[in-house]
Amino acid sequence: VHTKRRNHLDQEKLNSLVFVMYNMKLSEREMRKKSTQDPLCIDTIDPYDE
Repeated sequence: VHTKRRNHLDQEKLNSLVFVMYNMKLSEREMRKKSTQDPLCIDTIDPYDE
């Protein structure tokens, strides 16, 4: 009798955790995408770099 309720709660926790982890990975991917530099962009080149 108790196992169905317990399993249901465990499933809800698992679903919440998966949702949070997925969103974290998605935001990390977006941040990584924004932080990469364009190799052809001349604005990112340091003119004093030897």
